[in-house]
Amino acid sequence: MKFEIIETDSTIKIILEGAIELQTIKEFRTYLDEMDFSEKRDIEIDLSGVGYIDSTGISILIMLYKKQKQDSRGFIVRNASHNVAGLLELSSLKDVMQ
Repeated sequence: MKFEIIETDSTIKIILEGAIELQTIKEFRTYLDEMDFSEKRDIEIDLSGVGYIDSTGISILIMLYKKQKQDSRGFIVRNASHNVAGLLELSSLKDVMQ
């Protein structure tokens, strides 16, 4: 799994690529643990390069969503493939997908 972060004054765009699963997510999880959530910015997740996501990946997206919602900030998931979107619809992320 690879990820790219694009930050602006109002948004953090995270572009994910590859399989998001337990064996590949460690570096991304470390980045999120070190992320400064005190800044009031929305998060946009781009999944256009993701072909597979397991429960570990979904749980991280749900954690981010809940954190953003708790702090009244935006969270959106874009460009999920049909297969990935199907899995995300089963979680609490259905309403944030575009």
